[in-house]
Amino acid sequence: MPNMLATAGTMINSFKSSLGETVTVSDGGYSVDITATVIGDGHVVQDSNGNLINWTGKAIHFTAADLILNGNVVKAKVGMRIERSNGEVYEVMKPGGSEREVDDLGDGLRAVMRVKLVKAP
Repeated sequence: MPNMLATAGTMINSFKSSLGETVTVSDGGYSVDITATVIGDGHVVQDSNGNLINWTGKAIHFTAADLILNGNVVKAKVGMRIERSNGEVYEVMKPGGSEREVDDLGDGLRAVMRVKLVKAP
């Protein structure tokens, strides 16, 4: 019987090398270069007056185990900065009015992290 985790790991590494780009993730004190995919993203939130706001931004996908700062695997947190290879800088954000975490292990193996981003000021 083939090792399904090894096969999945090989597939993830293949996707990373063909679709990904190198981004630098920093938390103010430490930084790490990781391979990630950055995609357009968006959602609708409702403000305190009942108005609907259509938010458009970016999301980043990467292997969760790659986010290592100061020797420790960490979760993304609001305020972390992501610098793309093209020079664009984003910050990790929590979707407005959302109780969700800023990151999401959305794949079946819970190995790929998805993080919402907003253009940094």
